[in-house]
Amino acid sequence: MSGYKRERKALARQIANLESYGQHSSDEQRLNRLKLKLMVLDSDRLRERAMRFGVNLVEAVGPWHTDEARMWLREKEQTNARRVINDARFDWWKRWIGLLSPAVSVLIALLALLLAALALYLQLKGKIPRPPATH
Repeated sequence: MSGYKRERKALARQIANLESYGQHSSDEQRLNRLKLKLMVLDSDRLRERAMRFGVNLVEAVGPWHTDEARMWLREKEQTNARRVINDARFDWWKRWIGLLSPAVSVLIALLALLLAALALYLQLKGKIPRPPATH
């Protein structure tokens, strides 16, 4: 399991435990800090994924919320970020398919031509048994 998934799972477990057992106002403050930490973690992960596809998520999705050292997206903005990332991923695959499909088509055509030439050669040389002639 990756470090992100492990950390996210631990934070979600802490939040669930605190929500079910927390009774004091300090528990509520701790719960808010944990939720904020989870949003920062998810936002950082989305930003990393977006960079793989050449998307600057800070400019593409907003508004980003900040404090002294961190930036994060709320749930609605994270949904928009996922949509932007999925669109960028689709464009990336579309570009590669557009580049590779003509080359693959030529290779398939050449293989078919070679196979047909081989079959014709073998038939003319008598290596392939012909079906018996019926009278």
